[in-house]
Formats: sequence, C-alpha cells, structure tokens
Amino acid sequence: MKKALIDDSTGKVLNIIAVPDGEWKPAAGYSVADVGLGATAGAIYSNGKFSKSPEQVAEEAAKEAERIAGLPAEINAERRRRIDQGTAVTVAVDRTFTIQTRPEDIANITALSLAALLRKTAGLTTPFIFRDANNVDRELTPDEMITMGEQALAHLDAVYKKSWAIKDHSDLAKFAIADDKHW
Repeated sequence: MKKALIDDSTGKVLNIIAVPDGEWKPAAGYSVADVGLGATAGAIYSNGKFSKSPEQVAEEAAKEAERIAGLPAEINAERRRRIDQGTAVTVAVDRTFTIQTRPEDIANITALSLAALLRKTAGLTTPFIFRDANNVDRELTPDEMITMGEQALAHLDAVYKKSWAIKDHSDLAKFAIADDKHW
C-alpha cells in the first residue's frame, strides 16, 4: 500500500513509499498518510489534506508566466493567419469577391489603388484587371479599384486593432486566442 511519509514539524511530504501490510511505524517526528490526490513529494499535509508546497506553487507560477510571456507571439501568429486568409470586398452593388491580403498582395493593391487615384485625377476611366483570391479576373473602374484598396486596408486595420485589444486584455491568460469571438 502506498503512503506519504510526512515530516511532522513542517507537514512536508518527504516521499511516497510502499508500506507493507501490517503494523509499520515511522521514526519519531514522522507520520504516514494514505496517498490521495495531490500527494506528491514536496506537497504539504495539513488537516487530513494534501496541498502544493510553496516550491510547487512557485514552479507552476513560473510556468504560467512563461506561457503568458509567449502569448504575444501566439497573437501575432493568429493575426498573420487572419490577414493571410484575405477578405471579401464589395466594390459596387452586386460586385463582391474575395481578395488576398498577404503583405505582397497589399503592396500590389496599394500600388493599384494609387494608380487608380492618379487615373481618376487625370480624368481617365481606363479599367484595371485584378485577379481575385479565386483566380477570377475582375475588370474594375478606377473608383472600384480605390474602393477595393480602402476595404483591404480597413481589413488590415481591423485585424491589427483586434490583436492589440487582445494583447491589452487584463485577463490575457484565460484568452482562447484563435476564438473568432475575439476577432
């Protein structure tokens, strides 16, 4: 039968030992108790219950602090994933499609939006051909290209702001970072 060997002066569980059937008495200053949940070497035994030792509590706190310290990187990775999945844009009534918003896509969309603004300013209406996330070519007017660029940047802005709000949350340790309700 397994028993916890306890130092009577501190209540600290020194070891978990196998005790033979029958009478066995520990040395003076020590006692034994049936092993229960939480009975590990280093635990504290008091009033018939085992609890964690200060060392165990400190170790768990250090592990939790390390986990929390890594959360910003997890949040950044989730933000990148959400940006990379793209977004739906509506450039005109009944003209909605999905665009990619990875960094290279945003650079392209930004350049095209600037070109559209320059065309519009010059009074030109020459359309742009833009390939969406589903590899469908879309013919867009300068105004539609500008609208698409604004919506792409609004998507990035929203994802970044949500990631910042998550990072700033007072109870970050309990956050399920990938849960859509936070984004």
